[in-house]
Amino acid sequence: MTSPSNPLPPKAVQKIVAIDDEAPILDIISTVLRARDYEVETFTEPLKALQWLTNVNWDVDLVITDVMMPGKDGLALARNLRAKAGPIAILLISARLSDEGLWGEDQQDLAFLAKPFTTLELVEAVDKTIARFPRQSSGQ
Repeated sequence: MTSPSNPLPPKAVQKIVAIDDEAPILDIISTVLRARDYEVETFTEPLKALQWLTNVNWDVDLVITDVMMPGKDGLALARNLRAKAGPIAILLISARLSDEGLWGEDQQDLAFLAKPFTTLELVEAVDKTIARFPRQSSGQ
């Protein structure tokens, strides 16, 4: 039992990066997740997201990315992220890709959420994906 002299430590803020070429989707994702106390950075361009992630030394709990985007698709982005950051948590979202069998052998453990999704489905997918891939400490 806690008392005023012995409070619980504050919950660490979990950081999420969301990447989608459709700004309205990013608005929904960020609104829902920020309401649940996640810190959310959004990007409409995958290459800008990669640059930002590099600058913060991959210090995030989850990357949510659309599969079909101009410039770099989500599957290629996921492969690139894992090559640079190791076992980072990635949640793929798409309205077009329902056959997970199309993914590479090295991508079979990626989480997937089909568009359109409800806010509850989004939150459940985020929580499950973060739990499967807890963030590695920056010192490794």
